[in-house]
Amino acid sequence: MKVCPKCSTENSDFDWYCENCGAALPSKTDPVDEPKDLSAKFTPPVSAWERAKAVLKDAASQQAGGREQRSHKQENGLFIDPGEELRAAIGSGYVRNFLAGGTVGRSVGVLTQKRFYYKGKNCNTKSKLLWTTEEEGVVSVDDISCTGYSYTSATGLLIIGVALALLGFIFLVSGGNTTVRIMGAVILLLGALALVRYYLSRDTLFIVSFPGGSFGFDTKWYSGADIQDFQRQLHLIKDQRKGETVK
Repeated sequence: MKVCPKCSTENSDFDWYCENCGAALPSKTDPVDEPKDLSAKFTPPVSAWERAKAVLKDAASQQAGGREQRSHKQENGLFIDPGEELRAAIGSGYVRNFLAGGTVGRSVGVLTQKRFYYKGKNCNTKSKLLWTTEEEGVVSVDDISCTGYSYTSATGLLIIGVALALLGFIFLVSGGNTTVRIMGAVILLLGALALVRYYLSRDTLFIVSFPGGSFGFDTKWYSGADIQDFQRQLHLIKDQRKGETVK
């Protein structure tokens, strides 16, 4: 603002003469009205997006901390002995849900220095066919008698598939009428389906055996490295426990 030197009336910066008395106004604005150091009085405005990001970041941090604390408490409460430590696991993708007491998609086995915990689908063979049952249990490491692989296949399907395929081929090349050829094609197709079913039914199971039962894992759903590490850790734990018993 420009201040009139004669009557002290405040005028616009764009005025050359005082609106009150008509006196000439100075070319410079009154130093009283000149802005001071605005940075000392004002802070740059923060956009709504920046404020929202800060709130979300803080909420996510608190939520992650809460999950970690709950998971730690639940893991400590899962094992029979609070001093147990996880040494190996089969089905590492399901371990987090298992430790949190949640659902397990297929099956999981957790090995500590004292016990073997298992939960989920127990794969076993009956009449050379794969069966699964939902089981959950705990076994002492000392009670684990052995671990190994079991190979299953429906040999009967292989025999039926080959027989039907040969019979269908004979019908097709026999030179009979159209009906015979159609029958041959159908029989050949059934033979092919039986052979496909045979190849799909072949399974390799990793079995942990103990008195009174066993727990089997279908290896096509698990990492070979997890299974190898489980066997290695189990043998190391058993060797260590044997050494402690001898002493």
